[in-house]
Amino acid sequence: DADQLWHEFRPCYIRAFKDAADVMTDVRVAGTASATTDDYIQKGEFRVACAYLIVYAAMYDAFSTIDGGGGGVFDNVDHAEAARQLFNVIDRDSDGKLTRAEIIRTIRDASRSNDLELTRQLKEGLGLPD
Repeated sequence: DADQLWHEFRPCYIRAFKDAADVMTDVRVAGTASATTDDYIQKGEFRVACAYLIVYAAMYDAFSTIDGGGGGVFDNVDHAEAARQLFNVIDRDSDGKLTRAEIIRTIRDASRSNDLELTRQLKEGLGLPD
């Protein structure tokens, strides 16, 4: 259902819009009281907005997959024992909850450091193919 997709991924649309609108230099829009070019996506930012939307939607979808449909955090009761090891790798502050920031940071660190073991654990835990 289109409405459900819109509501589910709305945070991704907002974040992609705001981040893409910041790519080019912020300039005051003539003829307006306070508008600047960061209030909308300029032609030169459109491609970036599309890329951000794809990336943010993929990250949100991955988070939702391991979140188990919860309220924005993944806790130890959402999955079986096999996922607990992955959970502990990502749970950097050891508070028993995973935030989007912890997940994104772990994925970024794995991709930047070529940490093959961490990458393997992430792929296995998220059910991604090799």
